Amino acid sequence: MDLSGLPDDLLEFVRHELARGTYASETELVCEALYLLRERSRRIDALHDDIRLILRRLHRGEYTESDEQGLDQLFDRIKAEGRKQLVSLKKEQ
Repeated sequence: MDLSGLPDDLLEFVRHELARGTYASETELVCEALYLLRERSRRIDALHDDIRLILRRLHRGEYTESDEQGLDQLFDRIKAEGRKQLVSLKKEQ
């Protein structure tokens, strides 16, 4: 696979990963990168869909007002879920 058009830092990364034995070939590394890019794109699309849904609900008046304590609890739940997802992602790598 011709990777000569890559920026130097990415070409060095490819060489490093191949030397470590992380990937058997340049093709395998590029496939993994594309799978990850596709998954990232899917997640961004899903986030956009969620945001559109939330905005429609807000415009219809479908929301609940929260006090500071309720927001703190919500943010704590969001942070906990984010941390859980990070751990899961790290295990996949």
